[in-house]
Amino acid sequence: MIKKYLFLFFIFLIFNFVLSIQPPLSEYNCLKNFVTKFKLSTKFPTNSTGGYDFCSIVSCNPVNGSINGFLSLQSESTTPTTVTVVGTDLSCLPFNNLNLQNFLISTTLLYTKFFTSCSTLAINSDSITSITQVLAPYETFTIVSKKLNGALKMSNFINQKSILITNSNSTSGYTLVNDALAENKIKLETPNFSGLLSVPDLTGYTSLGYPAFYFSDALEVTSLALANIKTIGAVSSRLYFPSTKTIQFPTSYHNDTSYLTIQGKFTKPTAVIDLSKFVNCRNIQILNYDKTFNINGEIPIKTSPFTDIYYTDGNITKIPIGGTSFVTWSTEQSITIKKSGLSGTLPPLSGVIPTYYDFSGNSISGTLSNTWCNTNIIVTDNLMTGTLPSCIVCHLNNSEVAKKFTGNKFTNLVTSNPPCTTFAPKIKVDKSQKTIILTGTDFGTYTSGWILNTTLSCEKLWTKVTYGSNYTCTYPSTTTLDKVSYFWINFNTPGRNYTFPAISQVPTPNSIIVGTSNSVTISGTFFSTYIGYVTQSISVGSISCTVGTSSFSSITCTLDSAPSTNTEQKLIITTNSLIKEAYISTVVGFNNNKLCPNDCTSSTRGICYMNNGTCKCNSGYVGLDCSGLQCKVPNCSNGGTCNTTVGLCVCDSSHQSLDCSLDFKQCPKGLNSLICSGGGNSCNNQTGICTCNSSHQGLNCSINYKQCPIGSNSLICSGGGNSCNNQTGICKCDSSHQGSDCANDFIQCPLKNSIPCSGHGICNNKTGDCTCDSGFTNQDCSGYTCTSNNCNGHGVCDTSKGICQCYPEWQDIDCQTPFKNCLDPTCSNNGICKNTTGICECNSSHQGLTCSIDFNQCPIGSNSLICSGGSGNICNNQTGICTCDSSHQGPDCGTDFIKCPTQNLTPCNGFGNCNNITGSCSCDQNHQSEDCNIVYKECPIINSLICNGFDNSCNNQTGVCTCDDLHQGLDCGLEYKPCINNCNGNGVCNNQTSICTCYEAYQGETCQFQINQCPNNCTTGGDCDTITGICNCYPLRINNDCSGYECLDPNCGDHGICNDMNGLCICDKGYRGDNCIYVDHYASSVIPTKEEGGTVLIYGLFGEINNDPNVQVGNSNCLISNITSNSIECIIGKGSGIKDISVTQNGFEWIGKSMFNYIKSKQSCPNNCNSNGICNDLQGKCECYPGFTGHDCNSLSKTDLISPSTPKVNENTANGIIENGENKFEIMVITLQEKTFTNGVLKQYNLENNWKLLEIINDENNNIFKFKQNLTDSSEISINLEIIKKDRIINFADYSFEISKDSIKVSINISNYIYSNSLNYLQLHLKSNAYKTNKTSSDDEFDCNLDDGSDAKIDNQDLENSNINHENFVTIIKDNKILNGRYIDHVISDGISTFISSRTIEKDSNSITVGLNLPHCKNCLIDPDFSVLLSTDFKENCSDSNSNNYIIPVSITVSIGGAAVLVGSAIFFYRKKFIENTLKIQLKRLSKNNSSGSDGGNTQS
Repeated sequence: MIKKYLFLFFIFLIFNFVLSIQPPLSEYNCLKNFVTKFKLSTKFPTNSTGGYDFCSIVSCNPVNGSINGFLSLQSESTTPTTVTVVGTDLSCLPFNNLNLQNFLISTTLLYTKFFTSCSTLAINSDSITSITQVLAPYETFTIVSKKLNGALKMSNFINQKSILITNSNSTSGYTLVNDALAENKIKLETPNFSGLLSVPDLTGYTSLGYPAFYFSDALEVTSLALANIKTIGAVSSRLYFPSTKTIQFPTSYHNDTSYLTIQGKFTKPTAVIDLSKFVNCRNIQILNYDKTFNINGEIPIKTSPFTDIYYTDGNITKIPIGGTSFVTWSTEQSITIKKSGLSGTLPPLSGVIPTYYDFSGNSISGTLSNTWCNTNIIVTDNLMTGTLPSCIVCHLNNSEVAKKFTGNKFTNLVTSNPPCTTFAPKIKVDKSQKTIILTGTDFGTYTSGWILNTTLSCEKLWTKVTYGSNYTCTYPSTTTLDKVSYFWINFNTPGRNYTFPAISQVPTPNSIIVGTSNSVTISGTFFSTYIGYVTQSISVGSISCTVGTSSFSSITCTLDSAPSTNTEQKLIITTNSLIKEAYISTVVGFNNNKLCPNDCTSSTRGICYMNNGTCKCNSGYVGLDCSGLQCKVPNCSNGGTCNTTVGLCVCDSSHQSLDCSLDFKQCPKGLNSLICSGGGNSCNNQTGICTCNSSHQGLNCSINYKQCPIGSNSLICSGGGNSCNNQTGICKCDSSHQGSDCANDFIQCPLKNSIPCSGHGICNNKTGDCTCDSGFTNQDCSGYTCTSNNCNGHGVCDTSKGICQCYPEWQDIDCQTPFKNCLDPTCSNNGICKNTTGICECNSSHQGLTCSIDFNQCPIGSNSLICSGGSGNICNNQTGICTCDSSHQGPDCGTDFIKCPTQNLTPCNGFGNCNNITGSCSCDQNHQSEDCNIVYKECPIINSLICNGFDNSCNNQTGVCTCDDLHQGLDCGLEYKPCINNCNGNGVCNNQTSICTCYEAYQGETCQFQINQCPNNCTTGGDCDTITGICNCYPLRINNDCSGYECLDPNCGDHGICNDMNGLCICDKGYRGDNCIYVDHYASSVIPTKEEGGTVLIYGLFGEINNDPNVQVGNSNCLISNITSNSIECIIGKGSGIKDISVTQNGFEWIGKSMFNYIKSKQSCPNNCNSNGICNDLQGKCECYPGFTGHDCNSLSKTDLISPSTPKVNENTANGIIENGENKFEIMVITLQEKTFTNGVLKQYNLENNWKLLEIINDENNNIFKFKQNLTDSSEISINLEIIKKDRIINFADYSFEISKDSIKVSINISNYIYSNSLNYLQLHLKSNAYKTNKTSSDDEFDCNLDDGSDAKIDNQDLENSNINHENFVTIIKDNKILNGRYIDHVISDGISTFISSRTIEKDSNSITVGLNLPHCKNCLIDPDFSVLLSTDFKENCSDSNSNNYIIPVSITVSIGGAAVLVGSAIFFYRKKFIENTLKIQLKRLSKNNSSGSDGGNTQS
């Protein structure tokens, strides 16, 4: 309770703090003058003191009260006024967004940019009747007027990225003229034109994003120019035609259009509208004003399979599932049909169909079957009943799911803890594809609610494979899933968390407890994901344990009976095919949680005793973790040792065999030093004797051996005179034998021409006989054989030729065929005589023994018989004609002959033709009946149907239609539709259309409602529901009269507010983009690379969204290798010099002018050291010869001539003072300016004489004075002045510098400065004064170093050229003494060294002011310093007088801290350095003080 009151009290304090804020005085007076001028007393009442509490009414900065955000002002005058808003009325306010309502507007306000910090201007004023000039360069410009008419030139909108022009008078309008030059058409992105009279031609506008076009009621359909729609090349095109005009639905669009919205009253199409060629269109929205845009109750368009369809307020009677009569939809489409009269029951799904349907606001009835589970179905506000399927019920605790089904009468639509017993996701990990696959039952489609643990993460959202049943998640390649055993997924709906295995692993228990009542509790991993997909069984000993609950990490089960407690019992857990065994103690309450080493390696090697953590190894395995293999003979027969790694004996040198039980003796080695000469020879290590292979012989098998063949008499080479060579293995036979084994006798065959068997046969030397080749004969194979050796006994074979000579009665090559002659050997020249039979073979057109008679085939009937067979049908095959009997007809006699009805002996009564095939009459057009004796009259035909079809009937004797109850007319072609309730007496019924024509004051289908007008007639932004008097706004239109425009993201990314005048987001400071999702990026520091090229580091603010990032250095691209929210790393090629740097992302460019400076490999020295030193080109610094000093060695180093200096700090002014002799030098921080990118001064803070001393520190080492002053309520500037007590080295921005004793070091801190605009930058001014004190020296009149009255010599080239050795010098030579002002060209920006610039601002006869251009950073440190040295022209002796030299060292460090808030802008120009032309500075000589004074003293002026 106390916390509650404290919280309320805190809110009270905040509320009062907000109410107490007031704008700065100048802004307060500015707004007060406007309120007074226009008498805005209602919105801005005075308070009790007579003043105004502006910040309680308008948007003020919560810190300093500045009106630098959104300002909306509305006239309160109800009568015409002549008081006009002019630019100077409000140019004194720093708002960035201005909205003016109902004022009389000066035209100069339209064409001149008075409000420099403003990027968005909206004006609603009927005083604007035309736009005749180029509008002022506000990026977003809105003009609303009821009197804006005529032709508006697009060339007047070239300065706008977003333009909204509205004529809110529905009886008039305007047109657009495309007259802008091509280069001026690029900037416009979001045009919004309302009140158009025709479709504009936007040819050449290539940057369009989301244009919208609202057409006036006054348009003429004939001049609408619908063809111009194809010139609108935009991401999304929106066209809203008035409800008062009927137009043709446009059919031609630009190919680049991805999203199309079109609203209107469209004529009823007569054919399907084919838009399928516009394949780039991803979504088309059709918003109807009436019910005519359909074909037979279906959507009348055909789209590509990638186009989503949104159709509303039409008349669609058929519930489309897989498509329409004109097109089949694909799974890639989404279908939305709202408030269009869909009715009937929702059918179950089948086939390939879209996965998204929105049927909201229709009249669909029936139940929702589970076939819809794999779709995203929305049926809000229908008439459905019954129960929702489980796939939906499981996720009703998600309001996004539940609202899809509200407005029906589902009995189980429970949103709080809905019952869910079927939820069962299933996971598979595919490591090869680095993919997690999710399948299962009723796990839903709300993928953003599926959260993986930190072990894994999806690179993107879950990817749909099959909607509602199969999804995949690709995890990053950096994730080593091999090292991950399992992971969990939290399913937001229905609110369950499950752990899934990443690998296949046996159950792994780590704790097992047997409890009372025979209960068993097991903890560990890899048991089960959940019920449904894993079969488990558990037993302890021989007792089964019935599973009660099971999860990935635990199991509870109940034993069927009490287990034995005498000894450990074996626990067996079986999960599918994976088995885990362990021995446990079954003593009640004992925790078996002792894990064995390496889990006993595997279940096949050993089992863990979890009561004591020891392994029981299975047979064949040994070791603490059973990882070793036991040898078959454990002691290896005392002839060796067992190697348990491989389970084999390692024998000693005198034993062998697997168990080392056999002795070992070495066999002799061959000439090749191999035992038994190697090869296939073997050694008997028990006897030491070689056994040679079949190819070797000898004691060591070194001699080759080849066995000769053995003959049939079992003798080598068959014995006898034959011999064997067992080196080669070849027999040598004697002259009477042959063969490889010399076993065969040798006998010569008959010879011809000394050739055995005449060369035509094979000689058998065993018998001496020839075997002749085919075709040869005789003993020596010299003769030829006939085909038949004896010519079949009907002839004689001539072996010299191999040909049969046949006897006269026979023929053929082998004389086997008798020879017979025909009766007419010529066969009448109509055939061929066959001598084998003596019969003529006639051709197809003749017949007879001699082929002299013609032959013609008669037709064959369908029964495959000639003349169809039958006894009465006869074929004449000389003529080929059938003669049919009396009951048949036709060429093949295959058709029956039937007589027709006859009247007066005349078939068909003479009024028709007889078909003797069917026996029926075909009456002429004027007769009917079987015999054509009845007259026929035709009834009227419509729609190609007699009497229009349906249940209408025709009397063909009279030709008159009889209509059913639903039709009327001579041809029944008119529908008969009675009106409901006869129009309630408030109108006239048309019973052809069943439509009531209501009297003037009534409306509705049955004239049942009175007409109620809507506010402002819905301002052309919506349709008036005249029943309720409430506007139904068009998409993206809002407010009760639809006068407002809804932003694409109404929440503006939670970083802005939506301006309903133009539908554009007004982003908070620090954000930008159409939806305010991008940060206003900038760079605060750059670490460059050498001229050879390399890695560049850029630090700043870049946000989490980095779309299409690009870095340019000068004209070179810097290839990005890494980008984070606050840094960019990129690689660039070689270059040189100072370059602009630009960072582009999310479509916006930021530019840092002269922010990048290539690092030189060799540095040049200033003035080449004036020949008084050597240039160190690595550092760009002079190493002066003895006697010289200074940055360019142009000064003398004699310090014995120098009078000591006296440093001081003025505690009232915070000025640093150094006095030396009669000269006094002051160092002051005088001004801080906020400047625009065009160098204009927006704000200036005069710092002089406003410092407050905070603290003085004075000890042995330090003497520091601390000051500060407030810049605004939220920002301040502080300064520390330190008097240096001893020489020391200062390290700054990676460089080292020496600062001398008696110097003054100045540190400046600017914190929490809030910029008016991100285009702006800060410039800090430091001023140095040189004076003569009132004291003079008697030596002065003799000092030859005093000037002669001429001007001082000034050299500021280094300051204007920052590309030399990181040091910029301003050199002032006076009295032969040199004042060196050193400005380092680097700054420590948020802890990082980066390049900056400094420049001369102003000079006069005794002072110089230097400006430091500060980077955009939270903390910046800048370190200039000053010193006075001797010129080389300095004279040590002037006659009789001594000269004096003055050295004034000053060091200044500046820091900027805190948060600087940026205002959104299209392009950032960050002012890092301003390089001016060489400034010729001439300081007038210091006036010589001739007044007398005490010698040697210094006084403070």
